[in-house]
Amino acid sequence: MRQLLTKNTQRYLCLLVLLILALPEAHACRGRSVENKLFFTNLPDPLPDADVVAKVILLDVFIEDYRIGWATARVHQVIEAAEGVIKEGDVLSLKYPISSCGPWHKAGEAGAIIAITGTDSDSSVVWFPYFYRESDDRTFAPETEFDW
Repeated sequence: MRQLLTKNTQRYLCLLVLLILALPEAHACRGRSVENKLFFTNLPDPLPDADVVAKVILLDVFIEDYRIGWATARVHQVIEAAEGVIKEGDVLSLKYPISSCGPWHKAGEAGAIIAITGTDSDSSVVWFPYFYRESDDRTFAPETEFDW
């Protein structure tokens, strides 16, 4: 009786199954060193054009429409800011885009952020943070338009 599948066909089917199982993992960055982060491990030198550089503690984090992140953060230490812009203890409202590569932060996390100020659609003050990627030590400018 003839074999239903040749050895080469069996190999290709096994390879296809392995690729299908591994494919979601190949595109997901979550929890890996390629993940975008709000917090900077090392502040870039020179600092990008920003309104504030501060150490903060995240009080609350939530996601809107699966692609826009919101966080409230209490300023723990001001590293650099214009006179009177912010002070220790202030609470900032952060708005940033979310992708499969993050950022995926939780309430209670702390670190240094770099952000610019702007206004939201309802004219409230919002801080747009720069992103940091640890794997290649890159800094990404903040998104301020969310009409995509």
